Amino acid sequence: GYNMRGGGQHRNYHPISSLNPYQNKWVIKARVTTKGSMRTWSNHKGEGKLFSIELLDEQGGQIRATMFQEAAEKFFPIFQE
Repeated sequence: GYNMRGGGQHRNYHPISSLNPYQNKWVIKARVTTKGSMRTWSNHKGEGKLFSIELLDEQGGQIRATMFQEAAEKFFPIFQE
């Protein structure tokens, strides 16, 4: 699942550089530096939508995130470059 937390609550943000594949609960604070267009795919497994963004945090850490299906439809209008 996915969750996008907002509001002015103080949180302990993780630097992007500290993330690793073994963590499953984290929160980052970053700005969108690049937002791709919504794309569709179709193959033998089915079809769907996706888009990608690139994020940059205060420490200069960068990461690319790709949203699929329902997450793509939900977050595409929310993320802005």
